Amino acid sequence: GAAGKGDGPGAKVVRQTIRDFSSAASMREVDDRFLFEIIKKGSSQFGRSNAMPSWGMKLSDDEIRAVVAYIRTLASGGSATSGQRRETP
Repeated sequence: GAAGKGDGPGAKVVRQTIRDFSSAASMREVDDRFLFEIIKKGSSQFGRSNAMPSWGMKLSDDEIRAVVAYIRTLASGGSATSGQRRETP
């Protein structure tokens, strides 16, 4: 959804729970590298739903890093932060 809570229109068709990007606790469980890779390669490459397509052919690495930075702002109250997080959800 618009606030990153995992409740958008696509959530109804995905059989797996969608991560709440607005939850600081949820986002501490993943690191920036994992977010980068799942955006670049698509979620099916990580044993998850194929609903998240690969963006690696449409976005540059810098653009993907910008998306990751934006995702981080959803849980941080508007400031992009990154830290030591696990590489897998």
